Amino acid sequence: MTGASAKRRLWLINKKAPGASGVPNEKMGDTAVSDIVIAGYLGFANSGDEALLSIVLSEIKRRLPGKTVTVLSMKPKKTHKLYGVRARHRYNAAAINGEFSRGGVFLFGGGSLIQDVTSHRSLLYYLWLLRSAERHGMKTMLFANGLGPLLRESSRRGAAEVLSRVDAITLRDRDSARLAEEIGVPMGRVTVTADTAFLLNGEPDGEGGHVDSGVPDGMKYAVISYRPWKSGKTEYCEAASALCRHLWEKHGIAPLLVPMQLPCDMRTSKRIAGHAGVPVYIRRAPLSSADARAILSRAELTVGMRLHTLIFSAVAGTPMVGVSYDKKVESLCREMNVPCVGLDAGADELCRAADDVIERRGELAGSVTARAEAMAARAAETVDILASLFDSPDGGGK
Repeated sequence: MTGASAKRRLWLINKKAPGASGVPNEKMGDTAVSDIVIAGYLGFANSGDEALLSIVLSEIKRRLPGKTVTVLSMKPKKTHKLYGVRARHRYNAAAINGEFSRGGVFLFGGGSLIQDVTSHRSLLYYLWLLRSAERHGMKTMLFANGLGPLLRESSRRGAAEVLSRVDAITLRDRDSARLAEEIGVPMGRVTVTADTAFLLNGEPDGEGGHVDSGVPDGMKYAVISYRPWKSGKTEYCEAASALCRHLWEKHGIAPLLVPMQLPCDMRTSKRIAGHAGVPVYIRRAPLSSADARAILSRAELTVGMRLHTLIFSAVAGTPMVGVSYDKKVESLCREMNVPCVGLDAGADELCRAADDVIERRGELAGSVTARAEAMAARAAETVDILASLFDSPDGGGK
């Protein structure tokens, strides 16, 4: 699909979505100007990405007081209500171009947006956003993104062409930087920082989360966070069910399943719980960043596929086992020096990894905390780079 056809797809979606421009924010008037426009996987009830947005907005408020923000969201009304910011529908091409035409900085990410594994169409959409922002004279910044995988040659060419014109590229891990160099992105534009989720402890709204899990008071529990992956593949869920039995029967630790994206992760959690044969608890409510910190800080360990569950666990000082469906999980586990197993790992391998973490919990908790603090310092550099875009003579526009 070309850039033109991607734009046409946005127009068709917008035609099917009356009122998708972000009402009630329309009351602000079409002439309202935001200093920063943020895009990401937002408005999809993904707790990790929503937590990232909350953290980014807190950092902007702290470091760039007075700067106004517009967020592109699948559910702009909800985003406006939750965060008190101007919001536009992510598929309203006319509204998006209107925002871009007023200048400022286009903040892209975080998360793994430039990839073609989960969807090639989403890659085309995100590249269209970057092209359009640049064409309208905005400064553009990749904000602690993960890059890849990029399986198609056309994806690699398209990504390299667009990223070579971005004003500032911050990537959250070295694997992403290596891929950027491999596809031909000028490395002078690239800075390796860290995922913004490592700044969770500095978020002022992060106090007072709720441990609303159903686990009885005083009972030890382990957080298990899985996602669906590849239709028809269920073996990894069977291994997770066996892990639930193992934790309960050998260690007296209750399994607490924490879906990060509703409803899709909930279906996976219910599958795991249904085959465990022991008491299993499921967190059913949406998870805020404060909730995540409260729940994870009290856990004995975390076992998960979801990257941001693992990062929040590290920030909370709770050691973890990564279950890798993507290189980003392996990269994080290397940085944190904790076990990581493949998605095809059997029950025995998964249980051994969990046993190792439980046995060395005290040692690993200290190590993970120290490493998370170091990553937070690197993540703060991303905000420094954003601030520097406003320090230039044109003040945030090209």
